[in-house]
Amino acid sequence: MLLAAAALFPQHMVAVRPDGRVFLVQSDDAAPDATGSDHVWVWSENSAPRPVKPEKLSAALPKDARRLAISVPSKRDGRPRAGTVIAAPVAMWEEVPENLLPRWTVPKSAVVKVPVDGKRPWRVRFVGKSEGTWWIDLPPGRNRAKLVPFACGSVKTVVRGSSGGPVGDASVRLFHVAATGSDLQLLARGQSDGKGRVAFPSLPDREEVLVVATHQESGPLAVRCRIADMPRSLRLPAGAKVAGRCADEQGHPLAGAGVHVETWLSASTPIPWSMDATAAASGAWSMSGLPKGRALVVARAAGRVPVRREVTLGDKPADLGTLRLVPGVAVSVRVVDDVGSPISGAKLKVNDLAAGTTGPDGRSRLAAVPAVGTVRLQASAFRHLAGERRLSPPLPDTVSIELVRAFTLTGRLLDSEGTPVDKGTARVETASGHLTMANLDDGGRFTFELNPGVGFTLTARSPTTSPVKVAVAPGAPGEQRHLDDLQAPPGLAVTGTVVSRADGAPVAGARVWTPRPSESGPLMAWFQGDVLETTTGDDGSFVLTGAPVAPMVLRVDAPGYARTRTSVTPKEGEAEIDAGEVEVSAGTTLRIVPEAKAEGATARVDTGGQGSDVDVLTATVRDGEAVVRHVPAGEVRISVRDGRSLLCEKTLDVPESERELEVECRDKRMTVRGEVLVGERAADGGTLMWMGGAAEGPSIINTSVTPGGLRQQSTLGGQQTTVIAEVEHDGGFSSDELRPGAWQASYLTSRGSATEPKRVTLPDVSEYTVTLHYAGIALSGHVVDTEGVAVAGCRVRELNSGTFAPAGDNGEFRFTGLAPGTARLVARCSRRSSAVEEVTLSLDHQPEPVELVVEEDRQGAVEVTVAGPEGSPASGAVVFVQSDDGRMMIASTDISGRATVRFDRPYPTRVHAASLASGVWALGSWLAWDETGSGVSLEAGDAGGIEVTSKTAAGAVSVTSSGGWNLSTLLGRIGAPPVVSPDLPSVVNGLPSGPYQVAVGDAGLAVTVSAGDIAPAELP
Repeated sequence: MLLAAAALFPQHMVAVRPDGRVFLVQSDDAAPDATGSDHVWVWSENSAPRPVKPEKLSAALPKDARRLAISVPSKRDGRPRAGTVIAAPVAMWEEVPENLLPRWTVPKSAVVKVPVDGKRPWRVRFVGKSEGTWWIDLPPGRNRAKLVPFACGSVKTVVRGSSGGPVGDASVRLFHVAATGSDLQLLARGQSDGKGRVAFPSLPDREEVLVVATHQESGPLAVRCRIADMPRSLRLPAGAKVAGRCADEQGHPLAGAGVHVETWLSASTPIPWSMDATAAASGAWSMSGLPKGRALVVARAAGRVPVRREVTLGDKPADLGTLRLVPGVAVSVRVVDDVGSPISGAKLKVNDLAAGTTGPDGRSRLAAVPAVGTVRLQASAFRHLAGERRLSPPLPDTVSIELVRAFTLTGRLLDSEGTPVDKGTARVETASGHLTMANLDDGGRFTFELNPGVGFTLTARSPTTSPVKVAVAPGAPGEQRHLDDLQAPPGLAVTGTVVSRADGAPVAGARVWTPRPSESGPLMAWFQGDVLETTTGDDGSFVLTGAPVAPMVLRVDAPGYARTRTSVTPKEGEAEIDAGEVEVSAGTTLRIVPEAKAEGATARVDTGGQGSDVDVLTATVRDGEAVVRHVPAGEVRISVRDGRSLLCEKTLDVPESERELEVECRDKRMTVRGEVLVGERAADGGTLMWMGGAAEGPSIINTSVTPGGLRQQSTLGGQQTTVIAEVEHDGGFSSDELRPGAWQASYLTSRGSATEPKRVTLPDVSEYTVTLHYAGIALSGHVVDTEGVAVAGCRVRELNSGTFAPAGDNGEFRFTGLAPGTARLVARCSRRSSAVEEVTLSLDHQPEPVELVVEEDRQGAVEVTVAGPEGSPASGAVVFVQSDDGRMMIASTDISGRATVRFDRPYPTRVHAASLASGVWALGSWLAWDETGSGVSLEAGDAGGIEVTSKTAAGAVSVTSSGGWNLSTLLGRIGAPPVVSPDLPSVVNGLPSGPYQVAVGDAGLAVTVSAGDIAPAELP
């Protein structure tokens, strides 16, 4: 084979075509043929892989003196492992199939020495006959790595086209989806042979992956599954079709016009997908093999205004008809900075579509600017803040756009021993709450381009270090400031050992992790990648560093085992805490069988019981079932969702003894049809949003945007059952996704406002007809600032009903379907809000438009200062401020021990504050709202704790102070709710002295806490 350890040729070459397909280049000293390739990866025994343009293949490779030493430990009996190490730059893994990557045979010394250039991150993995490793990423400059193999099998699949036959040259990519909620990291790829076969040899079943299969003649396929559950056959769909015709303003064909389509891989997978076509002589164009769902179509022709259309692609071909591209107006754009100097290389957009780039003189001639309607000219440039101009016809010949030079801030994060961290995040936050985030590079470095003249708080963190928080003074336009290295404090070290419950053997290579306990809660921390993690060694031991002195829940994931959760409650002053032995077991395989129409839907198994995606296992329904392996024993919630539609759900108690269970998940469904009336008239279009059940836990709405501006939203966390039904222009609607039971139905107008939800109970019948009658009063208005200028993007809420309406570009908003009585309106835009305006509504007359004036909401702020036991400022403390109307605000203190939370109008009557600093609670008393103007002070003093044990009761522990604070609720907000069972006690530390009420379910008792002592709470 070309890539064997003993080199058959002086150089090894793999070429990458523009369409992403890859082929070997047979290298000889004469003329290697890389015809049709975009670039070629070239390497040798002494040279690291490098991408080279085909015309430069004859150049000699430089010799790399640097070596990466990769060790593969011998087996327990001392014999060396037989196999190969695959090692290449990460960029090469993302382009080249794994079977074509550089590899080295493991020698008797068990150490492979790979040539590297020291400039790029690398990825490595070991492949043996029946054992292998997961992919390991290494930062630039790393000279050593250790790969600990697991016993495992190979993953094999066959890619088939829509007709069922195998297809060659198909791409199969594996994405990592378990690290965070938002990122999809491409791990490796394969390319099918002539029989459609793709294999990933000796790959452990460690984590969940997203399998994406594509072929140029079919639509894409996405399957989310464990490695062991990868389908043995991946049948690609036929894909959607779209067609149209490009013509000029008179209807004549525009041959050669370009058409670009952007969409998403699937309704639940935020991977952009695009395709291009060229109009024929007749102006006609067509595309096939596209994913189904919302798509953006952009047609362009020289000198003509681009046409932009959004369309829903489905089973039937979409015909867009004739797209008329009218001549545009030529406009010269000059981009300068805030001192008038021209900016070269600035990117220009017209109405969100790319339009040009400025030259050395800062100018660009745009030949296809729309001559009618409002035109948005947008400009962006390196180390400048983005800017735009809005123009109305007639357009000027020349337009200037000024971009303010950014304040550039750079720095580097080091661990407690002074070593740059491998990965992590940094964020800067203004006093008004504006947040900007950046990933640390492989050397722990970060760069921000910030607004000048504004002060910031910078926080840097990594999976192995405590956060570092520093104040940043305002910068000047164009200033480039480098901070001194930020060295993280040691933080708490959590140690332990992971062993197999079956035989007590240590489990090596297990991932031990937890979302960092913080005011944002576990779901947001997981979503943003703010996760503390480590891996067990050969003896199963682990050390998790950089943890805060706060309660936390550790998750343990190991290949072939079910996820195990264990609680850790450190005490103040501890530098290290031992979590003891954590036992893991294989768990149970659930074969979830939903209704027939669920093919391709996603099955979810919530193992944490909190409705959070952090602890949800998923699998795609294929061939009538979804297989979810390694489900831990205990109560789990099972659901099957197809996009936003909930197809079924049920609760199941998974027994410890069962290795496999078949679970039917089939809810009874019905057809509901009817009409929507607003007042006495039929609704004119819009949607009905049906909400069933109650949302559990927090949720996050994630919005992804393609380069052309197509948006896709996905929801993480506690979800209600949501069904969307389109309302026709005659008010009619129909849905077959509803189920019998109680629902709340809200009508959303085409302008975006929502009515008050109407309670509807659907009977247990197969078909049901209902008329939804909403009140008919409409109320409009606009949002302005204190100078009377319209403010766009605000959210206006009617407080009595809870309904809302967005304010458009001109600040206008409109409510539809309000009931008679008094309406109470308030507008909120970022940190600005309006006073509450009351409007009397009557069916007898139309109310006058309302003006809501927003301004900086200083009166809604509550400043809390937290001091430690010795009176020093408590930086990084979590602060909770609760109002008497049930609102809870959470923040963290800065380096001065201060935190600010903000309440929207109407302001509460009373609030009380609590804090958790270095594992010690401070619980404040109720204060009248007027008393908070001078701030609230909390001081953490000497503390004790409560150890809760139970003979029979199991579940969540409620710990309530005499002042009304429920510590369990507060701990739940940071992701560490206390739980107890007969074989698992629960300890709540850091409590101020005084009486508490402890309860689990119906069992409860009173406990008194004394400083320095742990009070027992023994429940029956």
